[in-house]
Amino acid sequence: MNASRLSRALARTLSADREENADVIAAWIERWRPPVTQAVAAFAPVFDEKSSRSPAVTFAAVLADVDTTCREYWASLNRSS
Repeated sequence: MNASRLSRALARTLSADREENADVIAAWIERWRPPVTQAVAAFAPVFDEKSSRSPAVTFAAVLADVDTTCREYWASLNRSS
């Protein structure tokens, strides 16, 4: 089982065990998302400078894709398998 599937299973189990756990998980995501996003954004100059793809893939585009993927993943934590 990969880490993504394992973490999803853990979050679902915790949420099923106690409903308030879903709120704790959501609060944790909201607490840590901004500083993590800020830390990742610090790599933008390096990423954009070193991007050798044609056409160049910008850090902003990659960050937007990561944000979308994370939001979809977090939303999936509340869905049944």
